Amino acid sequence: MNRQYKFVQWQNLYIESIKYGTISLNHAIQYFIRDGLTPFLEGYGYTFDVNSSTVENIVASTMYMISYDNLYTFPVRGNVYFDDEHFQHFEYIISTEAWGHFFSFWNRMLDDIFSEAICIEIKCISWMLIDINKSNAVIQYLEYLEDSDNEVNNDNKNSIDPYLLEQMNHYTQNPKFVFEK
Repeated sequence: MNRQYKFVQWQNLYIESIKYGTISLNHAIQYFIRDGLTPFLEGYGYTFDVNSSTVENIVASTMYMISYDNLYTFPVRGNVYFDDEHFQHFEYIISTEAWGHFFSFWNRMLDDIFSEAICIEIKCISWMLIDINKSNAVIQYLEYLEDSDNEVNNDNKNSIDPYLLEQMNHYTQNPKFVFEK
């Protein structure tokens, strides 16, 4: 039996869902993305850069491979890193506790289909597939950084006493310190 056939068989397995009744894993993942993951991320100001079927395919492939102890590396997009300030902000905005509550709820809804390893991978997939430039959380973060930089620069310029500036400039031929209002 080839791998693709096994994957299709796995997707067609049925689970009992509190919310949706008896459904296939394929439909459970679709409902999870549509009714769970997408609104969850949007609630924190993040949006996906890809359509929901792409997210569904990547999540389903990841779940299948992890479930059967196969090594799987989901597709990596360029210019997306797990050690930059935007990822740190992502982890700050959506805390580990929030992710825990989210997966706990969806595990109750979908017959405990999310293992701890799958939850970690879905969080990483979410980070990989969000649109950083169009997500409100990132836009607000960048505006905050810009505003705080402007405040620091303005405060430093205006907080130096003009008399001290004159004294500091007196010791040199060319004034290095300029008072700006």
